[in-house]
Amino acid sequence: MIDVIERKICEYFKVDRDDLISKSHSLTASLARGFLWYILHYDCGMSANAIAKHYQRNIRSVQKLVAKTKYLATTQKEYEGHYKILSV
Repeated sequence: MIDVIERKICEYFKVDRDDLISKSHSLTASLARGFLWYILHYDCGMSANAIAKHYQRNIRSVQKLVAKTKYLATTQKEYEGHYKILSV
């Protein structure tokens, strides 16, 4: 299931899978990673701890990015549109 969501995110944001895994701080890679983790957490029910282990990050980093993406997806029209297109 993760692979399918990753492919969809990569196609939508036009990034490589390596960008999702890397610790790149570019806007596109960070946004794509945020939506990936947000969808995994809220739509798929994956815990922040499981996401952190899968992507070799610390749990706090995952929690912060998921919270930031949730805020953007619920308050900004542009990001709401991204979520509607990407949600499972």
